[in-house]
Amino acid sequence: MKITTKFNKKEIKAIEGPVVYVSNHASFFDMYFACHYLFPKRGAIIGNRYYLRNNVVGKLARRVGVIPKKLFTADLETIKLTIKSAKDGNTIILFPEGRLSIDGGAYNIVNGTGALIKKLNMPLVVANINGAYLTNPKWRKKRIKGNVVVDTKAI
Repeated sequence: MKITTKFNKKEIKAIEGPVVYVSNHASFFDMYFACHYLFPKRGAIIGNRYYLRNNVVGKLARRVGVIPKKLFTADLETIKLTIKSAKDGNTIILFPEGRLSIDGGAYNIVNGTGALIKKLNMPLVVANINGAYLTNPKWRKKRIKGNVVVDTKAI
């Protein structure tokens, strides 16, 4: 399947150093879009603790610096690890909806997410991924031909 991806990064080209990267979570490939923004730098991705229990995925996730998060609750360990990672000079990658969309729409964001972002005291980059859900819906086994546009803004 041919999927065309366009990245609009004009607004954020001047930002250097680590940032907090926040995005909607429309498809499984959203991590790819975040890593494309960061390349060649690396970042700490806040991800579901469930996947770190898997032998194959868990090893890879720990290698790339995934910070484990228990879904839909305030997780003190995650907050501590995120603050430590930010102090170490890492970009923080966050999908605050906490799960893949089942219908392409957005979910509520856990209370306290804004306070954490403010506490990190880093430049904020907001990404809006459009079209990813249509090319790779959660309920479909195969990807569909289409276009994905990733708009990023500095706030």
